[in-house]
Amino acid sequence: MDNGKEGLRNSHPRVDPQLRALEEENERLKRIVAKQALELEVKSELQKNSYRTQEKIEIMSHYQQHTSRKELCKWLELPRSLSYYKPRHGKPGAKASQVTMKLDDAFVPNEDVVHRIKRLIDTEFNAFGYEYAAHELKKEYVINKKKAAAAQCIDSCQ
Repeated sequence: MDNGKEGLRNSHPRVDPQLRALEEENERLKRIVAKQALELEVKSELQKNSYRTQEKIEIMSHYQQHTSRKELCKWLELPRSLSYYKPRHGKPGAKASQVTMKLDDAFVPNEDVVHRIKRLIDTEFNAFGYEYAAHELKKEYVINKKKAAAAQCIDSCQ
């Protein structure tokens, strides 16, 4: 009210549209240069290390916060599905069971099954295989051919 007509005018300085377009273009070019510099850094890191997949994944995890997973995979020549892989340490597969279930739902140690197999095959002119052993053991135990074969192998290897 105190300024009259001057108070009604826009007090923000006008920016020239050409100048604004040039600033936006400058920012876009800076992002492109930064991305190319990062790509060169990743590729130079790859040159230092071997071309093993595990090392590529380590490089990828190091630079993941700087760019997208898709671009890193392209630069490192990795399939994107492999970038989600989390390595597990230790022996693969399930641990071997230490017990076997009997038909009456009681558990017995595997050594008892091995002793039972010894009694089965401890005959003169033995020609029994693991399938026969599994068939006979199923009369007392809940067992499959694989476990019978493993138990028979333990018996014959000792």
